[in-house]
Amino acid sequence: MRNPASPAGAAVHSNRRQPLLFQFPLKPGPATWLRMSQARGRHQMFMGCGDILDRPLAFAGTAGVMRFSRDAGAVLDDVIASGLEHHIALAYGDHRETLRGAAGAFGLPLLEL
Repeated sequence: MRNPASPAGAAVHSNRRQPLLFQFPLKPGPATWLRMSQARGRHQMFMGCGDILDRPLAFAGTAGVMRFSRDAGAVLDDVIASGLEHHIALAYGDHRETLRGAAGAFGLPLLEL
């Protein structure tokens, strides 16, 4: 997942002050993210898709900048309105069709951001 143009490193976690935190910017390319949420006391699935941009690491750890497939302001409004927790799973490629099927099979409400 590391951007090949940047080295990988290790760091101490900025909040917990404990090792080991991998440190590198994410490689550019299309990606899908997912969160199985318990926000507001109900189980639901959140997902989004877009492109990870070629950007330098903005802070300690592993991070990237994503250009969403939707307007960023609309995504932000939905995140705030839903109470979505932070930390997400990320996979390179567009996996929305498969994840829609999984949400349906598990009977989970799905919010696409």
